[in-house]
Amino acid sequence: MNHAARLNDWLQRMPPAEPVVVHELLALSACEWRRFTEQYPAPLRMDLTRNIIERAHLLLSRTPKDAVPTSRLAVLLAKSLAGVFADPASCDAAIDLEGDAWREEAHALLTVSDYDRAREAAEEAAFLYRLRSDERIPNDDGSLLSLILFQMVSGDLNEGTLERLERAAVLGLITGQILHGQGELADGLLLVEQSCNVLLSCCDQKGKYVQGRTIYAKMLAEQRSYTEALEVFERTAAVARELGDNETLAHLVNNIGYCYYHFLGNVIKAKECLQLAAQMFDDLGLAAEALRPRNELASLLIEEGRYSTAVSELYKSRQAYLDAGLLNEAAQVMLRIIRALVLAGRQADINWTEMESVLGRGGLRREAMRALQHLHRLASLRALNTGDMEDAEAMLLNLGSGGPENALPAEAG
Repeated sequence: MNHAARLNDWLQRMPPAEPVVVHELLALSACEWRRFTEQYPAPLRMDLTRNIIERAHLLLSRTPKDAVPTSRLAVLLAKSLAGVFADPASCDAAIDLEGDAWREEAHALLTVSDYDRAREAAEEAAFLYRLRSDERIPNDDGSLLSLILFQMVSGDLNEGTLERLERAAVLGLITGQILHGQGELADGLLLVEQSCNVLLSCCDQKGKYVQGRTIYAKMLAEQRSYTEALEVFERTAAVARELGDNETLAHLVNNIGYCYYHFLGNVIKAKECLQLAAQMFDDLGLAAEALRPRNELASLLIEEGRYSTAVSELYKSRQAYLDAGLLNEAAQVMLRIIRALVLAGRQADINWTEMESVLGRGGLRREAMRALQHLHRLASLRALNTGDMEDAEAMLLNLGSGGPENALPAEAG
């Protein structure tokens, strides 16, 4: 009862506090966990699970590291509902809820670049959504795409079918990003494109369609289709503006600025977009999201030769990413800090000891570790140069978060 009271208090707090009670619940023994869950009648437990899924999604744009354990708690609560209900409608609702919880865990793990575990969670969600299909899927290859396409053509799209179709399509947006992060570029792009089409043409979900198109354009940019990506970003921004979707619009403006800077070389337009995006995120109270445009603005300072100011701003970004649990983003910022110090002739100021402490943390992907270790090894032999920095940055191309941002805005879940 004490845990329940503290959990309820945490769920009511805005902005969200650190989820200490969530970690305590995840550490319960099997017997203690059963005692905790059984104090909730089944309908109340379902409501609690929904609230925790919503809280996990809220944390994605604030403190992503806290979204991971919170979504895990939602999964465990949803699993505790298996076999509890006798009537078919409630059983189906419980299956859908567990699928939603797994989908949220996949999204949280994607956000912190844990692609392998994210894929496992997405596959669990897809399996549960498939259990709710009205018929056995013919010529089924086991893919989420086959489920989406089947539900599109399987008879009347009634309210229940449309709801399941929307669930699968949102999962498709998440799964497509996971596939892309694992190097399956064509499959990831196709799944996101199909999911976007379903959200618009079948489900009439224009807001989620806009978010999906944002993801699609970002993936195009990472595949070096820069002009096409920018066109999609700008068209999608116009739709988001019409819908009054300011959070998605902020993501789009940020991505447009990224394309202008990195791919089209228009620094003036890039700075204008990035400053606007940072202000929009601040106005929305999304401090973690505001880090992305501010990080790019700090990189622009490097281009302008303002190395000391850039280093100061980048150190702030690095610490903020570490605090948010985004280690791979922090590693990329560290590369930019090293670049600025090298260009300023201040290689002696690089704090390699601090860098090694970051490398020792769990969750840092292999590409980021290789890049930083490569530079450290060279620095022990000779002075670093811009060619060394370019080699290290090339190692991050498969990291999946080095390009335009890949997160769904908060309402997409």
